[in-house]
This record gives sequence, structure tokens and C-alpha cells, in this order.
Amino acid sequence: METHVGWIQDIAETENVIVDYPILADTDRMVASLYDMIHPNSDANVTVRTVFVIDPNRKLRLSLTYPLSTGRNFQEILRAIEAMQMTEKHKIVGTCWDPTLPRVLRSGCGCS
Repeated sequence: METHVGWIQDIAETENVIVDYPILADTDRMVASLYDMIHPNSDANVTVRTVFVIDPNRKLRLSLTYPLSTGRNFQEILRAIEAMQMTEKHKIVGTCWDPTLPRVLRSGCGCS
């Protein structure tokens, strides 16, 4: 848990951001095992990087998993959260939704 406290302090100092969400210390790797966060071809003590978005009703809305060698894409995480919030409010967000575009794109828009 000390590393988590240090991580939170580092973010506050370097990014001027307060982490106001729960951070989990999984010392016995129970959560990592339950949520398949240990790659089968990797060291059993090293987890993949997974982001879970859980809504206020405690429902898992999104799970993104990145290999250990790949940094998380925070812009994509924020875009996905914004899309889920927009869908909750307006029921209109579809495939390829981009908050910077002035329209809603339908499924099959051809984005990669």
C-alpha cells in the first residue's frame, strides 16, 4: 500500500491532480486472479494493466486491458466514459463516437 500512497503523492505533485477515487492493493493477487489480470504466458507475479469503470450502481460498465509493455491511453478511457455518460443522458451514442465531432456517427462508420 505504501507504493500506492507514493503514486498518489507523485500525481498530486507532478500533475497537480488529486486522486479522489479508490485504489486497490491486491497483495494476495485474489482480484488479479478473479478478473484474469495475470497473463498465462507471463510471470505469475506480474499483472496486465486493466482499467475497470464501475457506475454509481456498482455495475461494471467497461473493462480495458493493456499488456504490461503498453501504457494506458487515458484519452481513450475518458472518451469511453464520456460516451457512456452521453448514452445514459440521450440514448444516442453509437460506434465511433467522438466528442469533438458535431454529430453522432452510426454503426458501420468505418473508423478503426
